[in-house]
Amino acid sequence: MFGRGGILITIAACALAVSAAAQAPAPTTTAFDGKYVGTATVGRGRATTTCWAIDSMNMTITGGQVVIHAIRSNGNEPTLRGSVNTAGEVSASLQGSKYFHSMSGTIHDKVFTGQRLVGQCYWSVQMQIAPPPTMPFDGDYIGISGGPSKTTSATGAQCGQSGVPDALTIWNGIVQSDYDHWRGTVSPQGVLVMQHRGATRADGQIDGQGTIRAQGRNSAGCAYTWSWRKQSG
Repeated sequence: MFGRGGILITIAACALAVSAAAQAPAPTTTAFDGKYVGTATVGRGRATTTCWAIDSMNMTITGGQVVIHAIRSNGNEPTLRGSVNTAGEVSASLQGSKYFHSMSGTIHDKVFTGQRLVGQCYWSVQMQIAPPPTMPFDGDYIGISGGPSKTTSATGAQCGQSGVPDALTIWNGIVQSDYDHWRGTVSPQGVLVMQHRGATRADGQIDGQGTIRAQGRNSAGCAYTWSWRKQSG
């Protein structure tokens, strides 16, 4: 029906597709996927620097990709990103404005043991796989909308568009975002109190359908509203 030339072209295309599939990398391991929580024990740096305390650590692994948060009472550390290999060896890092942040270690029997380095400071880190969420609002929330209530504040300042907000993760009542814009807490009744790097405070509520609606005001007096929706699973 296609003729000899068409058949040859079809065979060649199939051969190329098979060759490309054979050369494609194997899917990243998911053997270590999950949520890990734990602590970081501070140590003295190699010079005279005194290292700061970290209240808690958490690490999320999805499809072999790693996201790590260090929680501090007076301000959180930048988010580190990296990967885990088939041997359970984790490596994550970030070049900050002043220091290079890194963390490395190994997962064995669902327990991570390693160290975190920032400049000349280091911490011994241990985390284990987290149990299922215990708070009713725990989970991942994707940003839906965000923006100023008015284009000009009461003081005459121009209020810029904030756009769709960063995704949020709520775990055991702690609110955070991957890009360090949001930090806060949520009560068992779904009442949120968050800090944003461009707003002094944001207050919100999670409804029964898993939608967050929050309001905040920045230092220029601009009022903003944001909303998120909980992701299934």
